[in-house]
Amino acid sequence: MPTTTSERWLRQAAPRNGKFTAVTLPEEDAVIEALSTRLRLTHAGQPHAHLERLDRELQGLLTAAGNTSHDEELAYRDAAASLLALWPVIDDPWHPAFAETLSAHGGAIAHHLEQSDSYAAYQRAARLTDHAQQAVWDKRVESAPVERLVRALDNRAMAGRLRAKGGPSWDTYQALLTCERATL
Repeated sequence: MPTTTSERWLRQAAPRNGKFTAVTLPEEDAVIEALSTRLRLTHAGQPHAHLERLDRELQGLLTAAGNTSHDEELAYRDAAASLLALWPVIDDPWHPAFAETLSAHGGAIAHHLEQSDSYAAYQRAARLTDHAQQAVWDKRVESAPVERLVRALDNRAMAGRLRAKGGPSWDTYQALLTCERATL
């Protein structure tokens, strides 16, 4: 997710806790208002809790995707071993007998793949991996607006703590915001 220089500065310069002074951040306020309404996460703490739940779900999906990928790799090895036991040179396109083997035995190779239990198992495993990876992608897409909402809320809180602290760090933050808001 893209970030601004001012946000990076906040994450470096703002106190982790302490006093808070309200600060106007129209960009973050617009994000908070729009996403809170769209996601129906309008109560304090709700966005953070929702993001934590989505992160736990994502971790579970990533584990499942890793498992299916591992199973796919094992199934691939079995299918390849069965194929290479019959035509050992077809996994090396630079082998001097590769083109001749493929030309002479292409039909038999295709027939073997059509009838092979190990190749069918590999195809099933590959489909399961694809589905698992799609589930990971879908969860990441679902999480993105929640993550952006949480970041906007965190940015506003950090800016409030930095403003309460004041000093050169606050001045630098203000200068960064001025620069980012300027037109080219």
